Amino acid sequence: MRSSVLDNCLCVAGFLSVAATVAVYAGPTPDLQSIEVKIAQNPGAIVDDIMIASEVQAALRADPQTAILRISVDTRNGVVSLSGSVPSVEIEDHVVQVVASIRDVRDIKNSLRVIPAG
Repeated sequence: MRSSVLDNCLCVAGFLSVAATVAVYAGPTPDLQSIEVKIAQNPGAIVDDIMIASEVQAALRADPQTAILRISVDTRNGVVSLSGSVPSVEIEDHVVQVVASIRDVRDIKNSLRVIPAG
């Protein structure tokens, strides 16, 4: 079972028994505005993909160079697909580095477009 908080939303991924433990995770998060529960009947890629995408989004929002960017993240079987625009090649490279640092990311499909600010 894995959990993360992103934009004041608790994301819990795991098996059917995870629903009973949501209150344990939600209790210490006073600013929580919603709870999202994704339950899989068996272990595997669905649960991992949900958590990988959540961790990628959280890492991008926590990084000062990427926090203001609007980047879409989709994950399938550990392969993270990125889309959106960035202001420079350097920022694009940094986004890819941030994503690559996330545990369980197998590959990155980069569809980011460089659109210089100005």
